[in-house]
Amino acid sequence: PLADRNVIYNFHLYDPHTFTHQGATWGAEFWPYLKRVPYPSSPEAVAPLLSSVEHESAREALRAYGVERWNAERIERMIALAAEWARRRGVPLTCNEFGVYRTYAPTPARLRWIEDVRTSLERHRIGWAIWDYADSFGVAVKREGRATPDPQTVAALGLQAQK
Repeated sequence: PLADRNVIYNFHLYDPHTFTHQGATWGAEFWPYLKRVPYPSSPEAVAPLLSSVEHESAREALRAYGVERWNAERIERMIALAAEWARRRGVPLTCNEFGVYRTYAPTPARLRWIEDVRTSLERHRIGWAIWDYADSFGVAVKREGRATPDPQTVAALGLQAQK
């Protein structure tokens, strides 16, 4: 790291992409074929979806995602590694982007992943910023051309909406 107190190190967190980018039309060629992917993951949780996924790479990614058993504990271990890296080097660390593409993600699963990431970051005293405010990963939803904070997402982030 640079020996400069004005430097803040950051990382983005979208793991596992099979969940966070399901249905996305950019990035991995199989993402558009993934929809309603659950979180947390297990072989049992993804089994009902496997037969409905026609794209072979998407099916294999979904199967692997189940075997990997993504959950709060796995996210915690991953964030702990980043926190330890910063601690050993005596540098500040932030997570400047995390989020879930909301279009096809089941709402309860999306909210749980967001809360799991946010609480782990806070436990390790890592500052955070969700991507984005009022688009497909956002805190707010657009209704009648107006962005309005989604109360469930606000709660998952441990925030309070203005009254």
